[in-house]
Amino acid sequence: MSLPDNILATAPVFTDYVDPYTRYTGALEDWEQGGIALNDPTQGLDYQMWYLWYNDDVDDPNYGDFTIEAETTGETAVIINVPDVYRIGLAFNQNNDPFICYETGSCEAKYYYYDTVAANYVTSTLPVGSKWVACCLDDHRYLHSGTSDTILAYIRAGTLYYRQERDRFITERALTAVGAVGGGELYKVGMTENLRLRFDIREGRGQRLSEIQGDLFNFVGMKAKNYNVSPLWSTWVRGFIVAGTYTAADTSRALQRDYFYDLPQVDHKIEAVPRGGSIVTQISQDDCVKQEEISITTARGQGVEYPRAVHYMRNPEETDYTPTKVTSERRSPDVRAVSEITVDSALNIPPDEAAQIADKIHKTAWNEVDLKAEFALPEDYAYLIPSNLIKFEVRPNVYKRIRMDAFNFEDGYFKITAFLDRASSYTSTITGVGSAPIPGEAQLPTYAGDTTWHFMDLPALITSHDTLRYYVVGRGDVDTGWHGAQLQRQIGVDWQKEGDIPVAEVMGQVEEVFPSAPIWFTDETNTLLVSLNEAPDSFTTDTMLQGKGAWAIQSAGGDWEIIQVRTWVAEGNNWRGSYIYHGRLDTSSVSHGIGEPIVYLGNPVSIAIDGSLLDTSLQLRAPSYDTLGSDATDAAYAFGGKSQEEWAPENLTSNLVVNDWEFSWVPRNRLGNSANPIPSANFYAWQFRFTAGGNTYTRTTLTALPAFIYTSAMQVADFGSNQTSFTNVELRALNYLGGEGKALNEAVP
Repeated sequence: MSLPDNILATAPVFTDYVDPYTRYTGALEDWEQGGIALNDPTQGLDYQMWYLWYNDDVDDPNYGDFTIEAETTGETAVIINVPDVYRIGLAFNQNNDPFICYETGSCEAKYYYYDTVAANYVTSTLPVGSKWVACCLDDHRYLHSGTSDTILAYIRAGTLYYRQERDRFITERALTAVGAVGGGELYKVGMTENLRLRFDIREGRGQRLSEIQGDLFNFVGMKAKNYNVSPLWSTWVRGFIVAGTYTAADTSRALQRDYFYDLPQVDHKIEAVPRGGSIVTQISQDDCVKQEEISITTARGQGVEYPRAVHYMRNPEETDYTPTKVTSERRSPDVRAVSEITVDSALNIPPDEAAQIADKIHKTAWNEVDLKAEFALPEDYAYLIPSNLIKFEVRPNVYKRIRMDAFNFEDGYFKITAFLDRASSYTSTITGVGSAPIPGEAQLPTYAGDTTWHFMDLPALITSHDTLRYYVVGRGDVDTGWHGAQLQRQIGVDWQKEGDIPVAEVMGQVEEVFPSAPIWFTDETNTLLVSLNEAPDSFTTDTMLQGKGAWAIQSAGGDWEIIQVRTWVAEGNNWRGSYIYHGRLDTSSVSHGIGEPIVYLGNPVSIAIDGSLLDTSLQLRAPSYDTLGSDATDAAYAFGGKSQEEWAPENLTSNLVVNDWEFSWVPRNRLGNSANPIPSANFYAWQFRFTAGGNTYTRTTLTALPAFIYTSAMQVADFGSNQTSFTNVELRALNYLGGEGKALNEAVP
């Protein structure tokens, strides 16, 4: 008995309905759970779903029929015939006798049920003005068959009423006011996931996406038993502007684009499939049809243009339905992103929701540029459908999550086109300007989980990063809904936003000791065994020379070594890398122990920082989006400004001419590449320290030229006499922001 005191709960607890109450029902259709056969409760009242529909075709001989169909057993029966009906509902009693409520064109609300006193089915009429009738069996579980009730609910004069079977539907009980007279609408009543009875009442708060999509199917003559839009139930749509004549297909495609779902046909039934779901199967290249080419097109690093901006045009009521633009912008240091996309939408949605849709459209557009796969599969894979997610082998032993876009049967096998798919692309917490609450009931929160992240004091990774900065990467458990984190720094007692970690990076730990090796040669002897949160990418030698395949490993002392790995091969649950460059970007090649962190430098977040914080400790934390900052653990990180630490020069040569020492050397620029080295904009001088006879003196040359003459006069001024040798000559570059760079030390001659 779901209403033991005949009142609603004083503190509403919002949870979604259980099946079948999330299924779409048009005004002349309804679903209910019931027994194995009509009037047969022996297998329980949760054996199968039953579908009721009304024939409103006045030219059909069966006009007015209420027909019921069993989803599993296929039993079909006409229950009653009533003309001029425009709304219906279905329930059962404890004997699996059908209960039907309906409204007629003459504005009467009626219900048909088995009356135990009359020992027959009867039809009763509700008081004048009753409408929005709905019904259900409040609890289908076998153990509760003695206390369950058939519930009849309706609205009259702005009040929600209900009646129950145990009173033979005689007693009318008022539950609550539902807005102004005539303003409330009761869509359905039924059990929720937390075993409560829920009355789905609308008071002008929008429409569920499942209802809109179901209405579109209804407009073209489809019955609810031929499609399933339940997965769209939890999404609310405030409004959809129709300013012209559109087909149901065009309207549906626009909704699919903005709300990211597909409508494949499965076993002769259309299924709504939201994107970002679970992987269906894993397919290796050996599983593909041999005579058909496997085409993997990847754009990253190939000069292909990514969309820099997505302009999303909406029609909000706040601007009197005037088209209003919201823009998503994305940039990355290793892709060319200059083009712009404009998306016209008929949705009436608030700023936050518009910004989030634009963000998701943008992220999925980048996915489709990132990777496209074309391949063929034998007939064994006939169970697959467009929209399925598969784990596909894009290179030997390297798998990616891809979404099937096209699935066509030709020449005896299936030809498939698929694109890269990331679950994080379908979530967003971007906020718009002048945000307004999204209409609809309170949504269940999604637990974001904790963020695993790393602070990295690294050399500048690209030329545009030639300022004081540090880098961070992070990830979370996508199963908990993680979709990013905000990096925060403590200033006094307050926490200030430093930046965002919008996407998960590939990261993990070292699983066996990884020895150091010379930085000047390719290491083809040692291999690197790691555990990672997702599969790493392999590269060619040519792309490695372009800077691809870079990883950072943190040593026990806290410093990071940057390496490059060409080839990765799966080894159980781990990955083994080979063909390795050590000590990249002038980091130190050291031995790494088991458990030391490793992160892929695919697109780390770069945080510019003020020079006053050089050589200080930064108190940082990274709470996941949609969590409290206080939930995240904070820690202190030493910032040494390695992004502005100049590299030590090399090949110091000296020549004593009479009493003058002439020096020359080869600079090692941090920026650019070997073919086009670029001096730092913050370099300003070279500094020498000469040591002889236990004394050391410093000389600075304010020139970029790699040459210096330590004249006889300078030597006499420093040492008191000319020097014929030095026990040590120390040479380093000076940087306005980073100070003294790394030094070259040599005895002269």
